[in-house]
Order: sequence, then structure tokens, then C-alpha cells
Amino acid sequence: MTKKILVTFPDGVWHAIEKDVMPQLGYGDSEVVRGMVMAYLNEKGYLLRSKVRASNQELVKELDAQGLMVEALVELLSKNGHIVLDEWRNMVNKKIE
Repeated sequence: MTKKILVTFPDGVWHAIEKDVMPQLGYGDSEVVRGMVMAYLNEKGYLLRSKVRASNQELVKELDAQGLMVEALVELLSKNGHIVLDEWRNMVNKKIE
């Protein structure tokens, strides 16, 4: 999703941006303002937090999927008489404690 906004700068501020910032961040007005905002958010750690949050969500999904795979495997082993489900649950609970 993208968001377009209208931004107004006082003349002195825009003059400083044109003089000092534009050569470093680009020459289009929008490109420079976007770069300034992104640099600020990155410096303050906001962008990292959203990446960590997304990474955590992916990790939760992966762990949920692995949990379901283990559960299915244990059910299959139990069904085929290779393990006793209650014994397995007790062993897991002991390891968790």
C-alpha cells in the first residue's frame, strides 16, 4: 500500500533541503522527502521493529506448522501401534517442566 500526501515546508527549510539534502538523497522533491522520512524512521528503529514483527509472525506460523506435523506423526505412530499416546504425552510434559 502506498500513501500520497501534500507536504508544505517554509521557504528557509526548503532552501536548506535543496542546498544540503538534495545532492545526497536525489533531485526529485518527492524522492528527497521520502528519503528523509525513511532515514528518520530507520534511525529511530521503527522500520526494524516492523521487520522484527513480520519475522516473528513468520516464526509463529512455522512453529504452528511444525507442531501440527509432529502431532500428525505421533497420531500415525500411535494408530499403527508403535507408541502409546499417553506415554508420549507424559514424556513431553516431563521435558517441558
